[in-house]
Amino acid sequence: MPPHFLSIATQQSDIGSALDSNLLFIFLMGIYTVVYFGTIYLYCKNRFQQRMVVATITALYSLSVLQLGLQWYILKWAFVTNGATRADIFIATLATPGWFDVLVIVCQELIVILADLLLIWRCFFVWNRSLKVILLPAFLLVAEIGVAISQVVTMTGIVNHFTDKGVERSGHIQVALFCISFSSSMAATLLIAFRINAVSNQENPSRRRFRRVIEIVVQSGVVYSLALLMSVACNVRSIDPNNVVYMAYSGYASSLAFILAGLAPTIMVARVCVAPDDNTHLSTLQHVSRIEFQGQSASHEDEQFETDGIGEMQVDAILPSTGKLEKSSA
Repeated sequence: MPPHFLSIATQQSDIGSALDSNLLFIFLMGIYTVVYFGTIYLYCKNRFQQRMVVATITALYSLSVLQLGLQWYILKWAFVTNGATRADIFIATLATPGWFDVLVIVCQELIVILADLLLIWRCFFVWNRSLKVILLPAFLLVAEIGVAISQVVTMTGIVNHFTDKGVERSGHIQVALFCISFSSSMAATLLIAFRINAVSNQENPSRRRFRRVIEIVVQSGVVYSLALLMSVACNVRSIDPNNVVYMAYSGYASSLAFILAGLAPTIMVARVCVAPDDNTHLSTLQHVSRIEFQGQSASHEDEQFETDGIGEMQVDAILPSTGKLEKSSA
C-alpha cells in the first residue's frame, strides 16, 4: 500500500518500531559480546578444550556481528541516504535492497543450523557416539539444510523477479525451516535429558551433580527453542504496514530471537565452566563417568564405569579442573 494511503500515526509507529528494534538488537549485541569473550576466556583457561565448541560459538558470534553491521547499514540507508521526508523513510524501512534481504536470510539460517549442529554434537557424545540415537535430529538437520538452501534460491529469484507469489512462498519456506529446527533442537534436548537422568538414577550420590548438568543443557535448549517459536510467529503472516502491532512484534521478536539463538549455546558453555564443585561427593564421583559434550575423553581408566542396562557414558568437561578430581569445561 502506498504511504500516502496510510495515516501519519501509522507511518510514525512503523518507523519507530523499525528504529527501536534495531536499537534493541545493538543493545543485546553488547551483552552478547561481553558473554562471548568472557566464555572464551573461561574456556581457554581449562586444560581440556575442544575446537568444535570454540569454532561453533565463534562462528555464531561472528554471524551475529555481521547481522549487526547489516542492521547498522540499513538504518543509515533509511534515515540518511533516503530520509528526505517521513514518507521516504517509511518506504525505505519496508523496501530494503534485495542483496540485503538475501544476506540477512543467509546469516539467520546459518545461525540456526550451527546452533542445532552444536546441540546434536553434544547429544551424540552423551550417547557414547551412537548414530542410531541421533538419527532423528540428524535427519531433521539435513532437512533443515535443504530447506535453507531452497529459501536462499527463492529469495534470489525474488530479487531478480519480484512477485507476490514468490514472497508468499518464501514466507512459507521460512516457517517450515524454523519448525524443522524447533523439532530438531527439542529432540536433541530430550535425548540428552533422558540419558543423563537415566545414568544419574543408577548412582544416587551423584544425582545432585548430574541434575545440575541437566538444568544447564536443557535450559539452554529450551531457551533456544522458544527463540525459534518466536521466529515462527514472525513469519506466519505477510507484512501489513497497517497492522502496527504485528509490525512492532515482528521487529522486536526477530531482534531477540536471533540474538538468543547464538547467546543461549554460549551461556551454556560459560555456565558449565563456572559450575560449582560438589565437594561432598568427590570420593563417589571418582567412580562416575563424565559426560563428554565436546567429543573427547578427558579421563582414562579410573573415571569410566559400566552402569547396569545403560552401558558406559563418557563425560567430557562438565566442570573446570579443580582439586583432586580432574574436570574440564564444556
